[in-house]
Amino acid sequence: MSLAFQSNLVHCVISVAPDSAGIPTADSTELHAFLADSAELAGARQLAAGGIENHIHILLSLPPTLAPSEAIEQMKLLSTRWIRGTYPGCRSFTWEDGYTEFSVGATQMRETIAYIERQLECHRKIDYRTELDLFGEAHHLSAAAALER
Repeated sequence: MSLAFQSNLVHCVISVAPDSAGIPTADSTELHAFLADSAELAGARQLAAGGIENHIHILLSLPPTLAPSEAIEQMKLLSTRWIRGTYPGCRSFTWEDGYTEFSVGATQMRETIAYIERQLECHRKIDYRTELDLFGEAHHLSAAAALER
C-alpha cells in the first residue's frame, strides 16, 4: 500500500498600503473569521490570524495543488471588499501589492500560532520593520531587499 503524507504550512504577513485606512483592530475576531472563510473558499485552511493596524499574520495549511500566492491573493481581494463594505471609516482600505511568506515545519506550528496570537504584545516591544528584519535574518533573507522590489 502506498502512503503519501504532505504538510504545507505557510506563515504569511500582509501589510496595509501606506496611504490606506488601517485594519479595524477593534473587531479583529470578525476579520479573522472572514479571512478563515476566504481561505476555505480558496482551498486552504487558516490555522491562526493576528495583527495590528498596519499588518496581519496568517498561518495557512495548503493542499499540494494550491500555490500560496493563489490563496493569499484571493484572501486579500475578498477581505478588502469586506472591510470597505463593513467599516464606514475604511472605505479607502487597501492591502499592499505584495506580501511576505515563510514556510513553517510541522514542529514549528504551535510556536508560530502562539506568536501570531501575541501580535499586540509583540508590537509593544518592536516595530513592524524590526519584526520583518528579524524574520528575514531567521530565514537568511534581506527584508530591506524584499521591500525594494
